[in-house]
Amino acid sequence: MLPTSTISIPHSERKNRMPLFPQDSVVTGPLAKHSKTEQVMMMHTLKTKMSKYTAFFDKAFQHLAPNAPDEQIIEGCTIIAKVMTKAWLFPKISHDLSYALCDYMRSSSRSIDGQEDRDNNYFDNLIAHFVSPSKNESVRLACGRVLEECMSTNNREYIVNKGLLRKIATTAEKLNKNPDQQRMSLSIMENLFKHSSATSNRLIDYGVLDHILLTCKRATDTPKTLRHAALALANLALYSDNECKKKIIQKKVPEWLFLLASQHDDITRYYACLAVCMLASTKELEHAVIKSGTLPLVESFLKLKNPQEFAQDHYKYSQNRPPNWLTLLLPMLRSKTREAKQMAAFHLTMEATIKKEQNKLDLFESGRDDL
Repeated sequence: MLPTSTISIPHSERKNRMPLFPQDSVVTGPLAKHSKTEQVMMMHTLKTKMSKYTAFFDKAFQHLAPNAPDEQIIEGCTIIAKVMTKAWLFPKISHDLSYALCDYMRSSSRSIDGQEDRDNNYFDNLIAHFVSPSKNESVRLACGRVLEECMSTNNREYIVNKGLLRKIATTAEKLNKNPDQQRMSLSIMENLFKHSSATSNRLIDYGVLDHILLTCKRATDTPKTLRHAALALANLALYSDNECKKKIIQKKVPEWLFLLASQHDDITRYYACLAVCMLASTKELEHAVIKSGTLPLVESFLKLKNPQEFAQDHYKYSQNRPPNWLTLLLPMLRSKTREAKQMAAFHLTMEATIKKEQNKLDLFESGRDDL
């Protein structure tokens, strides 16, 4: 059995408790030189991989020219998706490498004298093929697999600012005929919810939440699809204002979260629990959450997990998040609901484990006063 995590804080100890994440020893003492050397090595690896992967991109995206035949588009998308998947899973530099590749997709190439030479148009071409009514479902599925891997903060911002949100969301909704389509469509929606509460409200109005719940009903025997449903609902719960949360309750989302929190897949259970804890942190929604019966599943799940070990399974899902994502957990940490506090403490410990691996514990230092 995995060791259990101590995540509750006795009331008597709160005033004098130590910071949740004390300063890590890698930044002081004899290990400082090792940390600096490791950072230099990481930067060298990042530049090397970036050069290699962008060369793959340049060749693969030639297949996505506006008038390219369907078979060629699918071939190019397959290569790009594989490169992005490798980037997200690359040890230590995965976040920096993947985000740099995402930026490269929509950046302009520069000549030596610093003047703009040509525009990549890679991201625009990808989206154009995905939303085009003239493309068949195989092309859309291939393009969607790339989109789900390159939804960085800047790319999400680009989609919203360019007025592409509705086209992408409605196209994704139509891809629901088989497990591959359902999984991919929910993965895209999961990422779109990580923008803002205003965007979340718009996505609900576009029917995205209805699509997620309907897909849950259809995909009860498809674990990967249910995993993305749980991730999507967790992001929705985090990026929601009061108006949005009212819509969530009207759709009886806490009851659907009970279904997801009862699955065998740990990632699905975990994010369903996180979502329900976030909703329970809002006083007006607490009664509806308690009525769903989902909260008791939270503590029983966390007691069986160690946050440091769970971070290894969770690694990929922590990468593609904006810097403010952790601060969205603060309502749970301050909640009167015991399960919400436990979930927030568990998640912050897990994130600290991952950020330590990436030499990015300064994120917790900069936000220590808020935490």
